[in-house]
Amino acid sequence: MAEELISIIMPVYNVSKYVEHSIKSLMNQTYHNLEILVVDDGSTDNSYEICKSLEKEDSRIDVFRKKNGGQGSARNMALDKAHGQYICFLDSDDFVEVDYIEYLYTLLKLNDLDISVCNYKLYDENEKLIRTRTVGEGYIELNGIAAIKSMWTQGVVNIGPWCKLYRSYLWEGIKFEECFGEDLATMHLIYERAGKVGYSYEAKLNYRVRNDSSIRKFQENKLDLIQIVTDNLNFAIKYPKLVPAAKQKAASVYFHVLFQLPDVFEYSDVRKKIKNKIRKIRWDVLTDKECIRKTRIALILSYFGFNLTQKVFNTVRRNNIIF
Repeated sequence: MAEELISIIMPVYNVSKYVEHSIKSLMNQTYHNLEILVVDDGSTDNSYEICKSLEKEDSRIDVFRKKNGGQGSARNMALDKAHGQYICFLDSDDFVEVDYIEYLYTLLKLNDLDISVCNYKLYDENEKLIRTRTVGEGYIELNGIAAIKSMWTQGVVNIGPWCKLYRSYLWEGIKFEECFGEDLATMHLIYERAGKVGYSYEAKLNYRVRNDSSIRKFQENKLDLIQIVTDNLNFAIKYPKLVPAAKQKAASVYFHVLFQLPDVFEYSDVRKKIKNKIRKIRWDVLTDKECIRKTRIALILSYFGFNLTQKVFNTVRRNNIIF
């Protein structure tokens, strides 16, 4: 029986150091019927040239180039061009095991899933293993709403679109928000459509933790996250069981942005608004038995002052302490 077509979407931006390894990890997959859609989002290094060179080596690769618009817009361009019965995503600085696609496909078909999800490992920039994201073994099945809850509370389902295989119909009419935090703004809409989501503790994707990653430093567009979690809180009203998870995720995001804001007058009003948002929900989150430890500690410390809270977390970060 012929293999079904799987479309793999890869946004690329200034990753000349990593992109060849990433694409070749797809070229070498044990599952062969692939459509590898690579979208260069206006790179200023030689990432595009590397991708075009690999395109010549493998007819399954199609490389496109567009004006810089962010990771969400690059993924959206590829979604418009995808022909597969299934959709998969990979970031251009990550790499996957040789049976990554076959494993996710088999998991999905055997369990009649809408989305199959696997675990992943974290590596540093020199490909030294840091840790496996989630410790455990076996298989878990969730409905779509439970998957959203897991995603918002740092459960087994991570917030990114990668390390997953989707039936393509889930993406019909849905596009990534073209903002910072596009995953947080979009993924719950996909899970809402899913009947069955299956998660395996088997790690088949390798996530590269980069020191220059946008996650680790402040950018003006990071303020988009505040509106995103507000929208998610409104979305959760439709599903009351999701409200505590939405509040917990909002608290986590508020602290993340607050701790990265430059301590200058320009952001004083923003800082004040974020602190007020934390005060508004902190008791609800603290009394949620499922609140994760890191968020709980931050909320408790906030009663003694946000400056103290930030000092503690800066110390934790500098010393690589894990809560």
